[in-house]
Amino acid sequence: LIVGEGEVLFHELLCGRLPEGQRVFTREDTKGKMLDLTTAVLPDFEGLELTFYPNMATYSSRSCPFQCTFCTETVYWGKYRKKPGKQIVKELLHLHRTYNFQLFLMCDSLLTPVLNDLAKEFAALPETVYWDGYLRVDKHTCNIETPLLWRQGGYYRARLGVESGSQRILDEKDKQITIDQIKTSISNLAKAGIKTTTYWIIGYPGETEKEFQALLDFIEAMKFDHVGAFAYFQEQGTPAAPLGDPISDEEKEERLGRLMALQQEISLQKNQFLIGKTLDVFIEGYNEGISVG
Repeated sequence: LIVGEGEVLFHELLCGRLPEGQRVFTREDTKGKMLDLTTAVLPDFEGLELTFYPNMATYSSRSCPFQCTFCTETVYWGKYRKKPGKQIVKELLHLHRTYNFQLFLMCDSLLTPVLNDLAKEFAALPETVYWDGYLRVDKHTCNIETPLLWRQGGYYRARLGVESGSQRILDEKDKQITIDQIKTSISNLAKAGIKTTTYWIIGYPGETEKEFQALLDFIEAMKFDHVGAFAYFQEQGTPAAPLGDPISDEEKEERLGRLMALQQEISLQKNQFLIGKTLDVFIEGYNEGISVG
């Protein structure tokens, strides 16, 4: 069993340089050695039935330069590393030309550190590819000129880990953002033509019913297009682990149910508003006679 980043460990195992008889391996077995992403080769997808997938997944970085208290990204991946912008563009173009994909899901924990370079490179090219990935609310998203640049470069969907509608809980999670910044960022992304999906963590230690209601009120006011919500889970090695997991699973599930019921009502209202209208749409996939976009 290999725990964490696997390329270096698996190579060492195949070369017989790890202890015989040992069943579990971690970075400690290679003295913390991590993969240099500039040397990482792209997977070969030849022979795989790719028509089942609306987009192709790839990545430009590993880990995260931030440490939100609940998150395991730095625990799992170690130090943050990223590929140079020109390398990322070259790899995406190779995948586009080789497998005829135009949509890409960037699987990075956070795209923010590479977004500007990526957008500038693609905006200068005659070929067009579209990509989505995870974004952080910060000074960049609060400046309308920056999302406009991203959209010009092909960034069409932003996945934002907002996590809470309570400023106190945001501070407890060390998100380093404010409610006003979230509002400004969502507005700027919409103006730039970038669709958003927001993600929320329910039942963080110490979250009160009043603070959860603030989250519901925020969602009701903002009327997000897409929402993903998850119950808090205590992860060993994270800054929040010593806080325990005091809110019961039953209460988390009850809150999740209320949140998703609210979002379903918002989605229904937005869809009903579109009845009878003719719109330009961005098709992301097609399955069993149904187009999704």
